[in-house]
Amino acid sequence: WIEDPSNRDLSFRRNRLRHVDVPARSAADEAWADRVIESGEMAAAEARERDALASRAFAEQLEFAGSTQLMLSRRRLSEAALRAVREPGDAAEGLVWLLQRLCRPELGGDRGPGRRALGAVAEAILCRTESGAFSMGAGWFARLERDWLELRRGPELMLEPATDAAREERSGLSLLLGESVPWFGEIELAAARVAGTVARSLIASSPGGGQLFAAFDLDRVVLPLRVEPSGMGRSIQPFGLSGRRKVRDLLSESDIPRASRGTYPLIVDGAGDVLWIPAVRASGKAPVGVGSTEALILYPVAPSAPPTAAFEMN
Repeated sequence: WIEDPSNRDLSFRRNRLRHVDVPARSAADEAWADRVIESGEMAAAEARERDALASRAFAEQLEFAGSTQLMLSRRRLSEAALRAVREPGDAAEGLVWLLQRLCRPELGGDRGPGRRALGAVAEAILCRTESGAFSMGAGWFARLERDWLELRRGPELMLEPATDAAREERSGLSLLLGESVPWFGEIELAAARVAGTVARSLIASSPGGGQLFAAFDLDRVVLPLRVEPSGMGRSIQPFGLSGRRKVRDLLSESDIPRASRGTYPLIVDGAGDVLWIPAVRASGKAPVGVGSTEALILYPVAPSAPPTAAFEMN
């Protein structure tokens, strides 16, 4: 055997515990070490009991754990999680247990995702209203699509959605001038062509520019427009700033739930540049100026409402 010189370096926390803290506590209280060991044994017993409960509740899901690409019922997972634990407040812990075993290292990696990442996925599953994409570490990814949870290990984050409608929305939707498109059934986004004078009047009179709506010089916008999910790695040049910001950072600063950030809608122009993050920030690309004769207005409308109803002006 070889004695590693770093084992005596007290700048490491492990060495301070070993050579200073533990001997001092043991000298002051002979029963201290026994109590620490007893606490550890009690925690291990509780963990084994929880694992046994969760194992019975998730037995059906675990039968499919032989594949590295999984699609599971989100609703059934939520109900199983609530049955798997003694108190509803611990439901997320039961789901973390399941996800740890579904993302086993032997299914394609040397280690599984960390508990913090798994906890974020578990909380989103239990929320039931959230959708999103998660990078869980160790090469594992998760995606929530309506009532489905998909798990996968590999280079691709965007997994195959459960339905044709989800597949279409995942890849993006065309947005034509004078029309609106729905996004995951929760919001409709519209685009309108207006005179430059109307756009300038709207900007001057409304405090919601950039959040409630976004205005651009139509002659300088590259068409066609698309509504696309934010995904990973997107950036925008916010209006009024010279640099670029990550879309994910802006969503986080606006308190958008983490589980919703991967599928949050963006309106993108024909060049692939993000023009507007609805309710968050507008791009500084092609701003409306005194010389703008025609303008593009982007705004949300209530589902089933006429696309121009929200934009009528006196």
